Amino acid sequence: MNRQTNCQALRALLDEMKKAPNAEALIAIRRAAYLHAIVELVLSERVAALPEAPERMRVD
Repeated sequence: MNRQTNCQALRALLDEMKKAPNAEALIAIRRAAYLHAIVELVLSERVAALPEAPERMRVD
């Protein structure tokens, strides 16, 4: 994935947040947007701005 594709996906997710039919859908969209924001930081080589990972990560 390149930066342009990632930014397009992030913009689409941000638009979808406004139309989320319920709280569960909104949470799923926000999680996806968060991941795309992290991908943007990596692709733009701004890894110092990455959020710190918690000691114990929860995997659903």
